[in-house]
Amino acid sequence: MIHLSSITNISLTRLIKDDYGWIPKDWPSNYKETKHDIEKIIKDIENGKKLVLKGLDEIKDTQLNEDTKYWGGSRKRKEGLFAYLAEIAHHKGQIAYIRGTYARKQGKKWKYP
Repeated sequence: MIHLSSITNISLTRLIKDDYGWIPKDWPSNYKETKHDIEKIIKDIENGKKLVLKGLDEIKDTQLNEDTKYWGGSRKRKEGLFAYLAEIAHHKGQIAYIRGTYARKQGKKWKYP
């Protein structure tokens, strides 16, 4: 979940803003190495979600075809956005699988919210 928080708060937001040094206010430099309780991580993910949705709402169509910095070189912004959004969906699926498995092992039904 820390990875998901970092994607939404840092990586994806930097790509949207086209500012590769941008970090949220009060974001610790050692975020990934720091132990966080589940409530903190969920709050951070929700904050990242707000950043991403606001940024996607404000991005112009012309910006989607601009070349941007990307791991491994330069690519169109839309390719990076698609890759990061797919990464978010992938990790949310993993979390749903774990939650569902845990609920079934407890003899409970679990429905994805």
